Amino acid sequence: MSVKLIIDDKKVDMKMESMVKCTFTASCPAATVVHRPASDKVCEDWDADEDVAWVKVAPIPRQGTVYGAFTSVINSTGVKIRDLGLPCKSGGTYIQSKDIDEVMKIYDEGMDELDRLKRDELPKQWPEIVANATKKLGELKAQLEIPTAEEFGSKFSMDVLWEHTPQDITGTVMDGVANEVAARVRAASKKATKAMFIEAHAQPLQEVIKFLMDTNKQLSKGKGSRLGQKRFDNAKKAMEKLSKKNWLELPELDKVIRAMNPISSTNREDIVTEEDKEKVIKKVKHATKVALTAKADLGL
Repeated sequence: MSVKLIIDDKKVDMKMESMVKCTFTASCPAATVVHRPASDKVCEDWDADEDVAWVKVAPIPRQGTVYGAFTSVINSTGVKIRDLGLPCKSGGTYIQSKDIDEVMKIYDEGMDELDRLKRDELPKQWPEIVANATKKLGELKAQLEIPTAEEFGSKFSMDVLWEHTPQDITGTVMDGVANEVAARVRAASKKATKAMFIEAHAQPLQEVIKFLMDTNKQLSKGKGSRLGQKRFDNAKKAMEKLSKKNWLELPELDKVIRAMNPISSTNREDIVTEEDKEKVIKKVKHATKVALTAKADLGL
């Protein structure tokens, strides 16, 4: 039996008016580069086509170096910013106006750390990095140009791009278009905007579903399986995240949150017997069913 989802258009409009779209962008130098002379030799020796065969080298290691520190800062900054909002189907992240200051704080802290790495750590580590790369490359080093520290550092960057959130088509933009066509386009635009915003709620819900399925799998392993308190603590985190990101106050998501509550409040020390474990399994299975039903009802 299909369920028709009913959401007040005014509620959607009000939420959209209080949001912007933020797109986090970043660039890093490639971890590997094609060694052209070595590639040519391999193709010649093995009668291979250069379109399908080549030799790549990774002269600058990431692990334990400033290179890894650079990528870690960029990745964590992007994750923190995206965690503040909901993903937009057309790209970027919906951010509520009240969280814009926090986004810029995260971005500025990330940029400060990138600048510190470029200023202090990169010049300090670069001579050793180049020496190790030269040694490990062997004869390949003669025909490979390793960049300077300044050139390498300049390839790391981050930015945040701000746009007004996607809105349905209104105003004078449709002037000159036939009335019937304009009405159809406006209706389709409004429908798409609403659907796109509802669909943004899929990410936190899907995270809950994955967590519940993984938990059910862990619980079903039998007597030898190990179950730690951390799993139940993570249930609480997943529930709180879903609640925080239910911007439209969708009743379907509220049901999932209520079903998650008994799991998140579970104390590992209280699970002593197999009967205790079975009670937890029932709670997890019930919450999973509620979450999957919500996903289907929301058309996600």
